[in-house]
Amino acid sequence: MTGFIGNDDGQVLSSEVAALGAPGSPSSTADAAPPARVENIPLTNSNGVYELRVQINDAVTIPFVLDSGASEVVIPLDVFSTLRRTGTVSDNDFMGTATYTLADGSKQDSQRFLLHKVRVGDQVVGDVVANIVPMKGSPLLGQSFLSKLPGWSMDNAQHTLILNYASSTAEPLARPVVPGAEPVTEPEPKQKAPNQTVSSEIPPSPADPQIALASLPCSKLLGAYGTPQIGAFSSITSDVIEMDKGGILGSNANVDDYVLTECRLNEGFTVGQAVLALFSAARSNNLPAIPMGGASNAARIGAERLAYDKWLKHDGPQPEYAH
Repeated sequence: MTGFIGNDDGQVLSSEVAALGAPGSPSSTADAAPPARVENIPLTNSNGVYELRVQINDAVTIPFVLDSGASEVVIPLDVFSTLRRTGTVSDNDFMGTATYTLADGSKQDSQRFLLHKVRVGDQVVGDVVANIVPMKGSPLLGQSFLSKLPGWSMDNAQHTLILNYASSTAEPLARPVVPGAEPVTEPEPKQKAPNQTVSSEIPPSPADPQIALASLPCSKLLGAYGTPQIGAFSSITSDVIEMDKGGILGSNANVDDYVLTECRLNEGFTVGQAVLALFSAARSNNLPAIPMGGASNAARIGAERLAYDKWLKHDGPQPEYAH
């Protein structure tokens, strides 16, 4: 599934792609098309692999590992949960499960879904297939994105990814291949999911956000779940984490799920009352059940998350979790 691009691979890529347009090559003719526009994307060398900033669905921008050996883009569960909360991934975007071979030779079932927009620099690619890995996994920029580029190469000396924007009369550059990388298995064709039209408007910030959010009815918070408006309440998480000095509620993603779950169970509460109820429940080891990450069965994790999302939206029964 993976073949991280390191320094040696980057040098090979630069050499091979440069040879495509070398003087005297068959493509160098008197009536050749004018050179394509080139964009240089900075790369960061992190423990022998290259990382770059990638924006997904206009909602999240995070570092991805550039991985030409991965057949698809890979999204960790906590990032996927953020996309669900912002409403940029819907039920219509799911494509079922597939079995993937990991770097250690083991196999894992993962949920697959469509990303409607993936941006690197000025290059935007639509309808990119991705799969979900457990929390704390590395986001990978794989061939489901790279194969849709008109052409790309790497400058190992300058630590840059070079994107070639072919003109309308130019032939696309061949996709570079890392020697020794696993063959890429292209996903089976699937009818594209319709693009979701969502409002980008966010309610104005109140004069005292902490007081306003503490008094916010849980029903209002739940009503914003799955829409861009949920971003206006992101400080709830940071406020709760600041209160949770002992870390009894776990990670940021756990805090989000606990607050939403408590509000769903007690919709007559305000958010402040729900948070106080959570800390009381934590002291008595009686926190509500939430969907959790894990490496053993990614397909089950994805199914639990989907059922949880439907429950929060009053579109399904309260789910039970296997952990």
